[in-house]
Amino acid sequence: MHSKWLGLFALALSGLILFVWIPFDIDTGILEKARRSVVLGDSFAPAVAASLIAIGGVLLFFEQLSVGADSQPMLSRANMSYLLTTLLIIAVALLLMRYAGPVALAVFGDDEANYRLLRDTAPWKYIGFVVGGVFLINALITLIERRFRFRFLVIGIVAVLVLIAIYDLPFDDLLLPPNGDV
Repeated sequence: MHSKWLGLFALALSGLILFVWIPFDIDTGILEKARRSVVLGDSFAPAVAASLIAIGGVLLFFEQLSVGADSQPMLSRANMSYLLTTLLIIAVALLLMRYAGPVALAVFGDDEANYRLLRDTAPWKYIGFVVGGVFLINALITLIERRFRFRFLVIGIVAVLVLIAIYDLPFDDLLLPPNGDV
């Protein structure tokens, strides 16, 4: 019964984000045309996040209908351990994403090079995103499967390369994470 209500709450939250917060708080749309080029608007990231919340809400709602109300497990020590491990993996991935580029520049780059000035040039703009992203995907799959396999690493590399192809290559002014914050 709880998953049904959580799913409905997620759907309501995503609707609130999509139809109230984004239109009233953000001036630009999802995609904007600027000087004959298409750029991502400020509402792109919140719209994607709200859509993912909505998908999760639908999955939770229909999972409850297919499982039934009697088989809902309680929160256990194993659940908490899994949650904490997942949060640790995400934290390490974010640290790798943030610091891999600057560390790589310090080790392999010119002594006078400044990462802030090079954060939008290849290969420096990809290093943190690739290292952190591949670690995140590989570690999460390994956690779920409870073993490491080389193909998990390949899946992480391919997934990160696809994300780069979708989000970085078509847009000249987009900085992959974490370069926009550096």
